[in-house]
Formats: sequence, C-alpha cells, structure tokens
Amino acid sequence: LAPEPAGLPPQSASMVLSAAEGPGLMPSAVRHSRHALLCFVVFAHDLAQGLETGKMYWTDTGANVIRRANLDGSSMEDVLFLENMTNPRGLAIGEDEGKMYWAERGTRRIMKANLNGSQMELVTNTYRAPEGVGLDKDGGDVYWTDSEGRIQRAGVDGGLVEGIVKPSYTRRPNLVVDAHSGKLYWPCFNRDIATVWSANLDGSNQAWLVTSDDYLSDTVHEFWEPQGLAVDSVGGKVYWSDETLHEIQKANMDGSNIETIVPMMSINSVLGMAVDTTNQKLYWMDRGNNTLNGDGDKIVRSNLDGSNLEVLVEGPFHQEPRAIVLIP
Repeated sequence: LAPEPAGLPPQSASMVLSAAEGPGLMPSAVRHSRHALLCFVVFAHDLAQGLETGKMYWTDTGANVIRRANLDGSSMEDVLFLENMTNPRGLAIGEDEGKMYWAERGTRRIMKANLNGSQMELVTNTYRAPEGVGLDKDGGDVYWTDSEGRIQRAGVDGGLVEGIVKPSYTRRPNLVVDAHSGKLYWPCFNRDIATVWSANLDGSNQAWLVTSDDYLSDTVHEFWEPQGLAVDSVGGKVYWSDETLHEIQKANMDGSNIETIVPMMSINSVLGMAVDTTNQKLYWMDRGNNTLNGDGDKIVRSNLDGSNLEVLVEGPFHQEPRAIVLIP
C-alpha cells in the first residue's frame, strides 16, 4: 500500500543541554516554548562513546515526550519532547546502532533518533494512524500496527512500505518482533473475541496462541481485551495484560499452561510491557488515571511470577504512558 504523502514539519528546532539544569525533567520554559515546533534535549553524559545499559525508555502520549530512567526508576529525564501534537505510541530500540524508533499517531509517521534525542529523522509516512512498533535488527526493518489492524514494515532508512498482515478492523495495539524466534507477536480484539497471534516476519504462517474465539478453537480462554504484550522466547513465555479483567497473565509459547500472575483488579490500564531476561523481571506501564481506583500513572515491575511488585516511577507529570523498552 502506498503511504499518504506527508512531509516533515518545518525544520525549526532548538537544542538544549541539561548540564546547566542538572539531571531531571526538562525546564518548563523550554517545554512550553512557542518558538520551536521540536525541541531536542541532549544530556551531557550521553556525549560519551558507547551505549548506556541499565536503562528503560518509554513514550508518554499525553505529554508528547519520550523519557528514560535507570531500571530502578531513578534519574528520570526527558530525552525528546515534541510540541506539535504527535502523540507518540509504540517504541523500539536498536541497541547496535544506538537508535530509537517510534510511531506518531497524530502525524501518521514512523520516526527515529539517536538515544539522546538528537538527529531526529523521518523513516516513513503511514497510510493510517500507527500504534505498536517493533524492530527486526538483523533484517533492518521496522514494523508497525495501525488503526485499521494492518501490520506493515519498511527499512530502517525508509523506502518501500510493505504490507505484512492485512487490515482486520480489530484493534492491534501492540507488536513484538522477537529476534530469537524470528517471529511477530501481537494481541488482537474487538467486541466479541480476543486473540494473541504469531507469524513469521514476512507475515506467513499466522497462528493463534490464545483465543476466546470458538470459531478458531474448541478450547477457548476467557479474556477480553489483551493490550500489553511481552515475549520471552528464551524462557518460553508470553505475557499479556487484559484491559477488562485488569490482570496480567502468561502462557507457554504454544498457548498452554495459562496462569494469572497479577490478579484481577490489581492493575488499571496497561499497554506497555517488557521483559528483562537478564534480571528476570517484568515491567509495565499502568495508566492509572484513566480507570478504576484513582491511582496515578506509574511504571511497575515484578518478578516473572508476579511476586515482589515495585512501583518505580509515578507522579502527576505522567499523562498517558504507553510503550516501554529496556536496555538491561
């Protein structure tokens, strides 16, 4: 499918070093500047050579910002603040090249930048509003889902947009590209059915892992809105959150042995999830202000069995945390 023509916004940008302000969030005077559409924030310690490990990165759709912190939640800082209503959604990181890739729902495009927020570039415009993002580091492709349920891909440097999974008009809010298994994984749901799917990287060999659809299987699982998704193919597990049941579950990679690890009503609205296989931890973004019990938005982690829950980051500055990526 040919992407809709759209260009980058005018190249009006300013670069701000935070060394004078010290670590932390971007100064409000910079954040609310009306004289620049884009504001890059470069932190001084990023100017050293090499990739920083022990970090987590995430998008905040409401604040139009990409943030990062240490894996324990300390030293939080704004990496890239976007002032033109871009609504960043999915996020992926290419560790070898030191790049991050994200989907902008508001501008219908896939973007990339260095991990310190510098050198922002357009990868491709998209036909419909993009959601989840995944990266095939070996193949050099970035993948995304869109608002009509498509899954598409393009080279990390742009080029031809290729359809991988046809539109289904069901929600596919997240996408995992798993290098170890060479597979795509995504959750999918509408008013009647919910399914977690897998496929080869070219979209072939599509198969469901877990489903509530009795048309697909005689053995159905009662779940409703799988949104967050994380895959640990080395450990042989897939994890998902359920927006309706407000719980987190896991299963084997073939969909067997389903377990609830974070019980019903223990979470609010979880979209972003990630597994730290090095330290055996599960992370998730809980958009608490949007639902049930009034808790604030936060980043939480637990052991892979759901025990030892820790709130790492919380506060009123979060507006709608979405995707999370780890660099252990």
